[in-house]
Amino acid sequence: MDVPEGLEERVSKTKKVLEMAAEMGAPIVTTHPGYIPEDVNDSRYRVIRGSVGEIAKYGEEVGAFFAVETGMEPSNVLKKFIEDVGSPALKVNFDPANLLRFGVDEVVRGVDLLGPYIVHTHAKDRNPETGRATVGEGLVPWEAYLQALKAQGFSGWLALEDETGVDVVDSLRRGRAFLESLISRL
Repeated sequence: MDVPEGLEERVSKTKKVLEMAAEMGAPIVTTHPGYIPEDVNDSRYRVIRGSVGEIAKYGEEVGAFFAVETGMEPSNVLKKFIEDVGSPALKVNFDPANLLRFGVDEVVRGVDLLGPYIVHTHAKDRNPETGRATVGEGLVPWEAYLQALKAQGFSGWLALEDETGVDVVDSLRRGRAFLESLISRL
């Protein structure tokens, strides 16, 4: 596979974003870099590994983390990729709703596998019929998920994300109330 057009420019822009994030005291930049093939000999794997490795190395230099969002590939593939890159600046933005594509069990198993790399999370839910749901109204096993995060030592933010597109403000309020109630009981 040839290097995709514009990749060099996107890598450069991402480095600038990492630098700005570190300067502003919010040193975590999250993204989907694209589907990471399981086969390390796949040309797409080599392209993604090269660009993500370059970005992560720059993150080390400026004191920022580049966090790959979960869900485009199973957690075990993402873990192997992170270990292959081998940069302490390459981390995970854990999105439980995205991982539901691989089954409900993948959410907690994903936290167990990726726990040491998780620096940011999305609080997002998913309904299998629509692909969207308010937090607490979908299939994410919230109690088990939050307990798994806690067991891994994660104490960061649960960034509410809503993709329902229906009364988003109310949806976010309901999701926040659900999480606050659940967290107070754990």
